[in-house]
Amino acid sequence: MDLNYKIYSVYLYDNQLEHKYVFFHNRQKDFTGNLNWDAPYMMFGSSSFTANSKIYNLDKKDPNFKENSIKIMKSTAEREQILFIEASDFISLMPIGEGRVSYSGFGSGVLVKDGEYKGLKKQTYAPYDVFWNETKSGINPHLYDVMSIWNPGQSQYSSYRIWETIEERVSALRESKLNQIL
Repeated sequence: MDLNYKIYSVYLYDNQLEHKYVFFHNRQKDFTGNLNWDAPYMMFGSSSFTANSKIYNLDKKDPNFKENSIKIMKSTAEREQILFIEASDFISLMPIGEGRVSYSGFGSGVLVKDGEYKGLKKQTYAPYDVFWNETKSGINPHLYDVMSIWNPGQSQYSSYRIWETIEERVSALRESKLNQIL
């Protein structure tokens, strides 16, 4: 039986449902002494030397654009000693409620008449539970505080504060051991 458990609950837009790559990191104190969960600086900092800036500056029309972005992220993660893996086989999303409709690009002059909008992109924003299959991955994500999601070609990421859900793993382990005994 696979050890599969919830590692986070989150609202996601339609375009955020793919979870191709993940990287794990711990919370760090910033220069003010506050504990934050930002990604490591060399991966997603504000310098032309960081991976996200290099990806942002790649030629998007290049047929190897996504492959090149993966190479940049992998080499940066390796250099920074960050666990970075392809995880689409280990992560599953379970819808847990009704989505909400969101319109992006809202500004003045877009309301044509009540309830009708011009030039806006309609998206659904829905709640999901994110599940991790530890058996398939061979990785205990709770050795880290944060799991971040990145998709090829993107110069941004999403973070899940998995330190908040460590009890889900403990509960799943307990249940798995009980099932083995019984």
